Amino acid sequence: MYEAMTNYGMGIRVAAGRPIGLLRRGLFVLLFGLAGASASAQAEIVLGEYDEAPASVAVCSGCDVALYEPFELQVENPGTYTNPFDYDEIALEARFIAPSGREYAFAGYYDGDGAGGQQGMVWALRFQPDETGTWRYSYRFSDDSKSGDGSFAVGPRRNPALHGHVAIDPENPYGLRYRDGTPHYWWGGKWVNGPNYGPKRKGGQENEHFLDDATLLAYLDRLVEYDHNGILVKTALFPLADDKMRWDLAWIRRAEWLVREAAARGIYVHLNIFDTWSRVAGKWFEHDTHGERHVFNVWDRNDMAAERNYVRTIVARFAGFPNVYWELGNEMEHTNSGEVFMDLANEFYLPWIREADPHDLPIGLSEGIHWTTNVDIAFLHQTDRLPPLPKGEGLTDRLIHGAKSLGKRLIHGVWIDSRRPAMMNELVFGGEGDVLWKDEVMRDPASRYSYRRTFWRNFTYGGTGSTEATWLDISKPLDEAVLNVMADQQTLRRYIEALPVDINTMRSVGNWASGGPRGVDYSRTRVADGAVYVTYFAATGDTGATMPGKLTIGALPEGQYRVSWLDPRTLEPVAPALEISGGEAQSLDHPGFERDLLLSIVERSRASETAENTAGAVQ
Repeated sequence: MYEAMTNYGMGIRVAAGRPIGLLRRGLFVLLFGLAGASASAQAEIVLGEYDEAPASVAVCSGCDVALYEPFELQVENPGTYTNPFDYDEIALEARFIAPSGREYAFAGYYDGDGAGGQQGMVWALRFQPDETGTWRYSYRFSDDSKSGDGSFAVGPRRNPALHGHVAIDPENPYGLRYRDGTPHYWWGGKWVNGPNYGPKRKGGQENEHFLDDATLLAYLDRLVEYDHNGILVKTALFPLADDKMRWDLAWIRRAEWLVREAAARGIYVHLNIFDTWSRVAGKWFEHDTHGERHVFNVWDRNDMAAERNYVRTIVARFAGFPNVYWELGNEMEHTNSGEVFMDLANEFYLPWIREADPHDLPIGLSEGIHWTTNVDIAFLHQTDRLPPLPKGEGLTDRLIHGAKSLGKRLIHGVWIDSRRPAMMNELVFGGEGDVLWKDEVMRDPASRYSYRRTFWRNFTYGGTGSTEATWLDISKPLDEAVLNVMADQQTLRRYIEALPVDINTMRSVGNWASGGPRGVDYSRTRVADGAVYVTYFAATGDTGATMPGKLTIGALPEGQYRVSWLDPRTLEPVAPALEISGGEAQSLDHPGFERDLLLSIVERSRASETAENTAGAVQ
């Protein structure tokens, strides 16, 4: 189904000069008689067990690639090391030079036998080139045991679903943009937790949350069908051994397989690093919210060497995929001390990530402590706490923003720029019933409006996207209620992508529409001045049907505009379109509606393009 997967290294390929194996679906293919020799004297760790061999991928070591595909290189080192996972003992260091002359320095990672086996002499480099042409590289081991160099060619992009890495929009700090210049907006699905891609059993413990390959791939395919482009993959210490340094390689390589499969489909991944719900030491598939029970406690300073090694490993393994950016931590203020984590993140964790990451990928954090932590993205979870109005547009705002930033610097010892994208990457409170992250809530048809309201309000409030029920159980068939929620996200995407402007140039304006129906939130409008004005009307409680009435809209620049009242579920008109002239604030008649309504005002010369692009939105 996805031809790009073959081009993305999904087939068996053989690198000249060394054997490469493939571990996949119960079959281990050994090419050229790969020796099982160990590169270390490392102690044994408990490994996971599978009914079928876990999904893995044969690496085309040193092969040419297409733009926005990862270049991968496997290097053998026959030396003996106490712990080859320990970067302080031994590290593979690399330098890459782009055709333009830009240089990147970063480290590789120990990869056992290079095919999912725990013992071996293979280290690996993964890097995502963002220029076509000839790239040069060199590498060396930190003990000078081996070095080498080479080059590879990067050809034109082969997978149109890949746009390159995501970054903060340099022209708009509230937006995100792909490397190819396309705006990035998040239409997210569920979270995939560590046990979901882990082994079926380990150390005599059964994994009740294991998901097989077919289930994971079917969900990714369903996301594509409904025009979604995101998931979150948690690590949360699950693939890490209890010695805090070694990794269950088959486990973490299955996470890599999942990220690679997502990339082939144009699905971008929030890669979680730390979590309040991390693995309990000695319990391979259990989590706890108390840091002292975790494999290590990221709320104190007792395991800093192990924590840094953990960060370096995750960055080395995942930064080279084109579809990854970071979640530093999930709700790190619950149970444990958010202020302590904030201090440690600013002093240690964030510098470690940025030092190790050659691509400088954006880093997000939830929840409220992101405001005092030097991250790039605000990950929001409460659907009734939406992105604040942008600051820094006028002189007064710039002075206020500067004063607040200075105050945070004086208090917390770090300069915090609070101008950042805001994204809803979990849905908790704010619906009309139970919390929205639950599987049973998304499967309840009565909850559909709560999800749809979250999606649209996040957009009009200036956000950069939203997810759905993060703990959706995909081991069960996705029923009509689930698919309706996904269809509502799909409709929002089709509307946004049909807009005749770059959405990152749109700002959120408060109270642009006023004097309208009571019991309805329409306090924010997303605006591209003189081009597009989008206001979403959402009933706030059991207000019943809203009757037709009047409201006032703000001033429009001179010109002619088409006014459309649309059903947010279908984008079908609920009243005849009309044309108005720009000028001072003016009154409009609004139609009656049941729960929500969309007001779309587009400058006339662009309106036909918008209408054509939104044709065929999902019912």
